[in-house]
Amino acid sequence: LQLLNTFPRASPMIMSRAVTLALFVEVYIFARQGCDAKMVGSMTGGTKPRLAETKHGVEFVDECELPTAQGHFRLRAYRWYRPDGTMIEPVVMIPTNWTRHALESPAVRVHDQCMTSEVLGSQRCDCKEQLDLALQRIQEIGGAVIYLQQEGRGIGLANKVAAYRLQDSGLDTVDANRELGFADDLRSYECISFILDDIEFDSIKLLTNNPRKMRLLRANGVTVEAIVPLHVPPTKWNERYLRTKARRMAHALPIRMQSAPSELENALDDLHAEN
Repeated sequence: LQLLNTFPRASPMIMSRAVTLALFVEVYIFARQGCDAKMVGSMTGGTKPRLAETKHGVEFVDECELPTAQGHFRLRAYRWYRPDGTMIEPVVMIPTNWTRHALESPAVRVHDQCMTSEVLGSQRCDCKEQLDLALQRIQEIGGAVIYLQQEGRGIGLANKVAAYRLQDSGLDTVDANRELGFADDLRSYECISFILDDIEFDSIKLLTNNPRKMRLLRANGVTVEAIVPLHVPPTKWNERYLRTKARRMAHALPIRMQSAPSELENALDDLHAEN
């Protein structure tokens, strides 16, 4: 704070600005000299660690026991600082009574948040039913459910409500997103390889109906040994939505469609050929 000595008789306003400038200079010099990242965070009021100290911007936070209707799990929490400056907090659920065999490829469900169905009870989609079924399967055969906060295929909750309003007027889920200026799917999965490494899953059997998810995971270094479909019965409220996912987003669903073989079926053929 030696800068203050240059203003011995300055006005209060000038003194205030001088103090602010002096503090900024002190913090800047301190940081440039290699101070501890946590100390800088406490001085500036922030808690975000430097990305250089994490892998792919992901850090493990803590874990706890979690009893649920589907069984007892260990819940592990992470923070993922994404390249666009946003942060989400993925969690992983692993059955507490599961003993993994050394050469086994565990079953894994990578599930994206759906507040409207999972919390509010909406029947417009099959997300809650898929999550419940995945937790049940994982409890039975072992593995993990990785839960990500990517509401509405990545457009967020408020925009999802806007998309629902457009669907009420006749658009399907794909055209509604496009009408709002969004791509068909904005989700990303760069954090998954770090999380799988952290829980020591070298390869996985992926619970999904979505071929794009498999491609993105493999592109980000995840070894997918097999795909296990996750089908739930359609209802009168979500059948149109499921048909759109099958017809326009290549999801492999047990709904009769007049279309070519799905991308998931082709992906399964590729996996069988590789193995």
